[in-house]
Amino acid sequence: MIAYLTPSFQDRFTWRCPMLLVMAAALTAGCTPGTVIARQLRVAPNQQPKWLTKPGGLMPEAPVTLTYFMPDPAQLIRQQWVNVGTPVIAMRIGVVEPGHYGFQPAGRWDLSGRRPVFHFEMRLRPRTAPTDPRPQPRGTVFLLHGYGLSQDVLFPWGMALADVGWRCILVDLRGHGRSGGKTISFGVEETPELIAMVDELERRHAIQGPIGVLGDSYGAALALRWATRDPRIRTVVAMAPYDRLADAMEGLRKTYSPWVPKAWVRQAARELPRQLGVRPDALNTGAAIGTRQFPAFLVAGESDPVASQTGIDSIAHQLGAESKIQVLPRSGHEEIPYEFDALTAPVRDWFDHYLR
Repeated sequence: MIAYLTPSFQDRFTWRCPMLLVMAAALTAGCTPGTVIARQLRVAPNQQPKWLTKPGGLMPEAPVTLTYFMPDPAQLIRQQWVNVGTPVIAMRIGVVEPGHYGFQPAGRWDLSGRRPVFHFEMRLRPRTAPTDPRPQPRGTVFLLHGYGLSQDVLFPWGMALADVGWRCILVDLRGHGRSGGKTISFGVEETPELIAMVDELERRHAIQGPIGVLGDSYGAALALRWATRDPRIRTVVAMAPYDRLADAMEGLRKTYSPWVPKAWVRQAARELPRQLGVRPDALNTGAAIGTRQFPAFLVAGESDPVASQTGIDSIAHQLGAESKIQVLPRSGHEEIPYEFDALTAPVRDWFDHYLR
């Protein structure tokens, strides 16, 4: 759950597991379960049936709560639209300019029954004075969220990096948040769209200085794919990127819906590339990277069932000697991007070094 708590603005939404949604859809259809799951995985998360996603429905809440004590985000984020792709879709981006925001993160672990829950809080100064001098951007950092989410969940990283001088651009990926697109393709369509987005933003003179990308989970996998095809991307911070998509799907099954037969998920993983018209390994992050090497800071959770440390080690080996891995000893998948005590300094230092 995310709550913005201020005198003038309050909003809440529930973060729910995508795999259980597609499993439930499989049970309501009459064809092969693996084929139905693969087909449903292609449906844009913001196009999923409301009866499956409404609060109190089938989706379990994630073991993370987020609370933001801050001004209305609309005062801090300048929303824009960029047309990309063929056929054209409208992609929503949010721009956070460098500023003196007084970013203060705090996280803690609690038990909810027998289940550990990670609580994250973010505070800003009560008001960012309009007379504060705006520093020149040192560079531009794009932020890519996870599957089924939106730019809102990486807003804390937008503040953490803007607070030290980076222009941050939060992206609603294809089929997520308020961006267009009725289907997603796990990088097949998304990668050229991200390249086209930068082309357009350069035409608008909205890109300043060197470019980096920070991504989480699905967004981390897309960030690595993007950097392999766009030489303008100097470096990537990838939090919990999956290597093999089939392994990520199996991790979600075991975590959220172990009642679903493993064979269904295996079949879906084989079927999805066929439905997209790509080779069998094309949706795997390591295969997409190939022999391209660039510096990346990779974050793994010791207890992450979705993006395993073994898979992340494999990605790091492909990327070469300049890449680095940090393992968070207690973290599962969802809480990794909010482990600010462990990650704020190394992420800032990484961008300081590689976006000079």
